[in-house]
Amino acid sequence: GVQGNVILLIDTSASMQATDVPPSRLDAAKNAAIAIIRALRPGDTVSLIAVADLPQPILSADATANRRELEAAVRDLPATNTIANWETALALAAASATSLPNSTVVILSDGAIPQNLPVLPAPVRWETVGKDRNNQAIVALATRETRAGTELFVRVMNFAPQSAAQLLEIWVEDALFEARNLTLPPPPAGNLALTFDNLPADARVISARLTGDDALALDNTATIRRNFQGGTILLV
Repeated sequence: GVQGNVILLIDTSASMQATDVPPSRLDAAKNAAIAIIRALRPGDTVSLIAVADLPQPILSADATANRRELEAAVRDLPATNTIANWETALALAAASATSLPNSTVVILSDGAIPQNLPVLPAPVRWETVGKDRNNQAIVALATRETRAGTELFVRVMNFAPQSAAQLLEIWVEDALFEARNLTLPPPPAGNLALTFDNLPADARVISARLTGDDALALDNTATIRRNFQGGTILLV
C-alpha cells in the first residue's frame, strides 16, 4: 500500500454514476479511498481532491488523528453531471506534491483520463473502477475566436475494448449545425480531437451530442453556454 503524504483524486464526473459496480462506480471509488486512508500510519497525511469540471481541494489532514473527518469527507462527495477536468486536477495534485515530501498521487477513476497530461513530481498510482467498458464520452468541449470566426473543439473518447461507431452532432441553439460519423479505435488510441469551424459568432448555446447506444447516456452530451467572457461547460 501507499504511505507518506497521499494525494487522493476521486473522479466525480458523470460516468462515475454508472452502476456496473453496485451501487455505483463513485461508491466503489469512495470505498477504495477509505481503505487507503485506514491503512496509513501515524504521521501520514491525506489531501483529498474531487475531480469534476471544477476540481476542488476538499480536505488535507493527518490520516490517523483526523481519520473520521477524512472518511466523512470522502463519503459526502457528490456525484456530478459534468466532465472531469483532469488538467486542473493534476495541477492541484502537483502543487501538493511539490510542497509535501514523500508524496504519492492516487487516482480513483473509471479510466476517463486523457493522454498527454503533464508529468507529476511524485509517483502515481491509478486504481480503475467499473466493469462495463462499452462507453464513449464527450470529455472536452470549448470554443475560441479566430480571424475566420468561432471555432469549436470537441474531444471524444472510447473506453470500449473494441472499435466503436458513433454519430456526433453539433447543435447551435436549437438547430443542427453539423453531423459527423466517427469510428473510434479502442484505448489507448481511442481519443479523438475534432474541430468545427465557422460557427455563428453570436451563438450562445452550443451542444455536442453522441447519438449511438452505449453503456452510459450521461456523458454523451455536453453544452457550452457562452457569456462572451469565456465559455461555460455544462453536461446535460
